[in-house]
Amino acid sequence: HDRAGVEYWVSMDVQPMLDDSGTVQGFVSVQTDITELKRKHSREMYDWKLAIEGASDGVAMLNAQGQFLFMNHAFRDMFGIPDAEAIKTLTWRDLYPSEAADWFAARAWRQIIVGRALRVELRGKHREGHSIRQELSLNTRSDGGLLVIARDISDRARAESEKSLLRDQL
Repeated sequence: HDRAGVEYWVSMDVQPMLDDSGTVQGFVSVQTDITELKRKHSREMYDWKLAIEGASDGVAMLNAQGQFLFMNHAFRDMFGIPDAEAIKTLTWRDLYPSEAADWFAARAWRQIIVGRALRVELRGKHREGHSIRQELSLNTRSDGGLLVIARDISDRARAESEKSLLRDQL
């Protein structure tokens, strides 16, 4: 805080001053005010959060062990997970039937962890028990976790099926 009590940020670089024998005689410190840079970064992060929270597609992040770190409102809604529920104990296996989870573990995860993005259709399971047909876009995060973009395509798939049935009847 400055003398007026206003918070500010500094980047500090401290280097030792050595004599000819290599003994530390003191230190030199350079401070740079980075307050505006931090404020700009904070505004940008807030804008990203608004965009992700406002998206109609579900967005989630998982760590390398498959535990959820973040779910936007659309993702929670898709699976019937209340906003107040803590998600850090949930894994992706909690949201998919065992056959989809097994397929994902055996095939998809290997492709994703080597850095390849994957787009796939899977059936998730809503907390109320019904199936959710989803289109998933999966990308590796820098820490080995996953970024998941999920779209509920149940209505679209149902409409395509009905359209196909009508076409067959003609």
